[in-house]
Amino acid sequence: MIQIKIQDLKDVKIEGVEVFFTDDVQDIEKLDHFEWAAWPLGTKFQSNEIYCGLLEGWHHTPKYQKLEYHEDAEIFYFMSGTALMFFVDLDDQDGVLMDTMQMVRIPPRTMINVAARKGHWVPVAEDDKYSSIVVAPKQGDVHVELPQEIEGV
Repeated sequence: MIQIKIQDLKDVKIEGVEVFFTDDVQDIEKLDHFEWAAWPLGTKFQSNEIYCGLLEGWHHTPKYQKLEYHEDAEIFYFMSGTALMFFVDLDDQDGVLMDTMQMVRIPPRTMINVAARKGHWVPVAEDDKYSSIVVAPKQGDVHVELPQEIEGV
């Protein structure tokens, strides 16, 4: 088993993943009954058939024996709880590039764009539970077995 240090998302750069901490938004319109804050992070999808769903996760040891990727991008907005998420680069010739593995701690009120073909797996909750919204085109996923089990520490 390979152990990977879990790092705070704010402290790392992940190739193929864009990050925006929504608490950093500057342009907020406030009225007596609502507040609107436009986030500057956008993405382009290959399809215009877009879906949105609620992804919730519970505490689990961050161990992985496989990853997934998609042929198009995904957007995650983490609403509550802290999530732990695994990322790795893929190469058509060499497969999983194990030396690019990263596991990050994602705080609530954080938006991330995961690029097409970026290896990752569904986040787990660091504490009891996290909730997130996922926006993506209608697409399947491809599962790839890792050469060795990994665990976040």
